[in-house]
Amino acid sequence: MEIDHWIFFAITHKVEELDLHFPKCTVVLPATAFRSETLRILKLHGLISFQINGSDIDLPNLKILHLNSILLLSHFIISKFLSGSPVLEELLISTHCSHMSSYFYLQSSSLKRLILEICCNIVVDTPNLQFLELHDQIWKEIKFKKLCSLVKAIVDVSQCYDNTIKELGEYGDKVFRLFRQLSNVKTLSLSANTMEALFCPSSEDLPLFHNLNYLEVTVSGNGWIMLPHILECSPNLKFVTINKDDEDPGSEIVPHEVIVWSENVPNCLFSSLEILEFKRFEGSTVEMEVIEYFLKYGQDDEDLESEIVLDDAIFGQQPLPQCFFSSLENLEIRGFQGSVMEMEVAGCFLKNAKVLKEIRITSSAASFEEESKFLKKLIMFPRASSMCQVIFS
Repeated sequence: MEIDHWIFFAITHKVEELDLHFPKCTVVLPATAFRSETLRILKLHGLISFQINGSDIDLPNLKILHLNSILLLSHFIISKFLSGSPVLEELLISTHCSHMSSYFYLQSSSLKRLILEICCNIVVDTPNLQFLELHDQIWKEIKFKKLCSLVKAIVDVSQCYDNTIKELGEYGDKVFRLFRQLSNVKTLSLSANTMEALFCPSSEDLPLFHNLNYLEVTVSGNGWIMLPHILECSPNLKFVTINKDDEDPGSEIVPHEVIVWSENVPNCLFSSLEILEFKRFEGSTVEMEVIEYFLKYGQDDEDLESEIVLDDAIFGQQPLPQCFFSSLENLEIRGFQGSVMEMEVAGCFLKNAKVLKEIRITSSAASFEEESKFLKKLIMFPRASSMCQVIFS
């Protein structure tokens, strides 16, 4: 009862931001908490349920709504919030599966930012959405409508071995269908879990990301194998950041011959790639060969190209990513430790990205001596782009 009085007092005194956390005790919020002409930010976290029933939610100036770990969050509650918040711009829904209904339909013409950490069937109709952050296991189906305004997407989906999925291929199809809905995005960030999920067998293909100019991936294990495919589908990349996963048991466990490139070099290496950043670089065989690949292709001088030595087992005969030739301008490598693979990955970008402007390397080497050793080697790598600078930090 005291909580009701506190909330009523805040609402009647024209509060603009309300942030409620109830991690240990269950609280039922009255309908009066959701009728305010001044409230702009509402964040609810914890064991909260709603006493709205047939009552309408009236929040005409609400811009930001966070629903975190809410009890029994349902499609009815979400639809009430969306219909009663006509200028809502940011929505966060993060809760456990056991606390949710099995279906959601999110419809809002004003929503610009959406953060979801869920696992249920969901349809999203937000034509003006500009930012999407998704954390899920893709147990169910996620469908987006009219994502024509999407600028940035952060995707963290993990492999799911639920009993309702009879074949891993079915799960792979759901993951690939998700990405086909994000094909217009300009900035894309993929977690290590996502890169592993993309490795699942699928009858679907990755779409072409024609508008994508910034790509950030965190890789480990089979994620290295998917890196060439992502680049091949991104012809206009300008910036690439590769993060080593902190929990990666070691890139050496991935046989280097399983990373295969087709004959056509990714277009971004020739025309757009300016900066390649590699973080938490450890110099494993896989990491070194990825960098070597970026450095190999797109040479203006055929004689210089003929002098470059590369073990092609990691790339095979698949096309090189188009972004190597036309768009990739920036690469950032974090956690660089100078392993064989890390050195080859950096070398590959240097040798092949024709419009690369900057490779920024953040070192995590164990000692100054180790760092000095691999830095000297990196500086000596040939470069396809005369404008390319290698920056260490």
